[in-house]
Amino acid sequence: MIMEAYIGNFDDPNYDFYGGDYNGNIPHRQSPFFPYPHGIFDALSKTKSIADYEVRQLDWGAIGAKMSKQQLEIFIDSFADEKSFKDIRQFIQGLDADKTYVLVAFETGEDYN
Repeated sequence: MIMEAYIGNFDDPNYDFYGGDYNGNIPHRQSPFFPYPHGIFDALSKTKSIADYEVRQLDWGAIGAKMSKQQLEIFIDSFADEKSFKDIRQFIQGLDADKTYVLVAFETGEDYN
């Protein structure tokens, strides 16, 4: 299975964090794609059960976590090594601390290789 993960804008008008029809209900990508998206998906799935963040299924194959800039920094710091996530860390540093974001991880299809 092919997975991707990225940060999107919580206020994106093209999706609804609290609803939607599970057919393309994900915000547009703002960040670079994350390395190790399977790990992000698994971490969000586990986070959902311990309620560290507000996590919801957004689409048939997508899960999203509503996070502030600070929460994104903490999540990445606890999850990733410095070298692999350098571009993601730099992107997060440039985010507005007063806005809300969605960390999205989703299935894009099958990998037959």
